[in-house]
Amino acid sequence: MTLQNKRPSRLCRVLSTCAVLLVTMMIGTAVEAADKVKFLLDWTWWPPQIPLIVAQEKGFYSGAGLDVEMKQGSGSGTTAQLIGQGTYEIGNVDLTVAAQAITKGASMKAVANTAPKGAQGIIFKKGSIKSVQDIKGRQIGSSPGDSGTQMFPAFLSANGLTPNDVTMAFMPGEAKLTALLTDKVPVIIGDGNYYVALAAAKGIELDWMSFADNGALLLGYGLVAHESQIKNRPEVIRRFVDATGEGFAYARSNIDESIDIYNRVSGLKQDPDLVRRILVGFFRLTESDETKGKPFGWNGTKNWTSTLDILVKYGNLGKPLSHEDYYTNEFLRR
Repeated sequence: MTLQNKRPSRLCRVLSTCAVLLVTMMIGTAVEAADKVKFLLDWTWWPPQIPLIVAQEKGFYSGAGLDVEMKQGSGSGTTAQLIGQGTYEIGNVDLTVAAQAITKGASMKAVANTAPKGAQGIIFKKGSIKSVQDIKGRQIGSSPGDSGTQMFPAFLSANGLTPNDVTMAFMPGEAKLTALLTDKVPVIIGDGNYYVALAAAKGIELDWMSFADNGALLLGYGLVAHESQIKNRPEVIRRFVDATGEGFAYARSNIDESIDIYNRVSGLKQDPDLVRRILVGFFRLTESDETKGKPFGWNGTKNWTSTLDILVKYGNLGKPLSHEDYYTNEFLRR
């Protein structure tokens, strides 16, 4: 074989080697470009987390250049504590819990308010209560020490009632629904969308009045980030919030698929009809009068003022900090 015949083969080998090296370098660069985020949920798997799970499973986080490690939580209080300590970088929490933690010195801030209205309210059999005034003189089933019971006086006061106008019937949380369905009490306190969905699965129609829609607005869920992340990785937080918004939008428009994703990821195989009812009820909490027309995750000044005022009066918050110590809207899409 002549030298002329060998040259093309050698050139091909050189070019092939270069191509492999180039592809390897490109892959390495792509991996390095994915920013790692340790993300802690509020609780173990449950339906209101579906938009977050969808953001992960549909690739919205990875598409934003994020490598998100999503972990189940054990309550908003624990999540807030771990974010404040810097163990996790971003968390999904009840913002009333976050507000209390921040007031006590936790180093974090709300970077998105995903549910401006909390789910707490009074629940009753459909048609049995026509207005808030109708609960006067009634027994109210509640669990001592839970947040709904703690904030119930704010709801009463906003509607011209006092605790003396009702009789509290305290019971374990797991007993409240049965007590209502068996007419042991006519009204219970709890997360309205959740109890309405549970009863519907049993063929019983309930209704509810939220604290938020009746003069006692308390914030629902939101994303909080450690102060070091806000200072040192603002673009990561911005991309995370934006991708989360995509997850909410997708889940809202593709409920059946999102429920399938949830059941697959969680392994719970929950009744799709029950999950749908809880999720649809949750979506009703994701907009308030103040956030209409605003970007996803908007922290409303009036909503935060209402929440802090109620926490000061009924939640032993102490002296509140300035609003800018609790939240920021700097990471929202404009």
